[in-house]
Amino acid sequence: MKKLAIFVEGPTELTFVEKLLLEIGNKKQISIRKEILSGGGKCPVISHLIGEIPETKSTKYKILLYSSCNDEKVLSDIKDRYNDLKSKGYGKIIGLRDLYPIEYSKKDEIKNLIRESLIRFKLSDATIVLAIMEIETWFLAELTHYNRLHPNLTINSIRLSVTDLEKIKDFEREVGHPAELLNKIYHLVGYAYRKKEKQVQRTVNNLGYTEMYIDLRNKLSSLNEFITYLDDFF
Repeated sequence: MKKLAIFVEGPTELTFVEKLLLEIGNKKQISIRKEILSGGGKCPVISHLIGEIPETKSTKYKILLYSSCNDEKVLSDIKDRYNDLKSKGYGKIIGLRDLYPIEYSKKDEIKNLIRESLIRFKLSDATIVLAIMEIETWFLAELTHYNRLHPNLTINSIRLSVTDLEKIKDFEREVGHPAELLNKIYHLVGYAYRKKEKQVQRTVNNLGYTEMYIDLRNKLSSLNEFITYLDDFF
């Protein structure tokens, strides 16, 4: 059985990553355990189980999802659990965190710092993907989901009232705060996006995962990097 551990920044990423895994993998062959990590610093880190798709006789892929509840804790949580996970047969460990609120111009600097930290702490089987600017960049750029979210939320209505999404050539570079723009767009039909559980779940349920897997990844470098690691695992 292949094992993968994924550490994400928070509940939004946790919800999306679980759905993505089930969409691009064989659901019958995947088991997923979701945990939230709390504490740190002078306090011990405590793990809380929040959901599980249990193993069955058909399970070929065992995935452990951790929510670090903070972008800066992703690396430290990986470091703290790395040896234990490796001893339990987890071949690859992936971290996922946002770049925001750090400016786009600092992207390469932050990536280098992360890479140097992984080497310094000897985390050879771990990697961290930097979602640029936020994971909401991936949601924002998935243009087919708006009309599924609400029949009156069309690309044309968004263009007339908020922004022309089809003219954005590089969502990672051109949109500084994707979650905020997503919220403005959803407001056209009386919805909101404030990273609340129900709001995130609504968006995640309406995303076009085939579109993301086949086409959108070629337009968003961070999404492609993350999906490529999942492809390698599966």
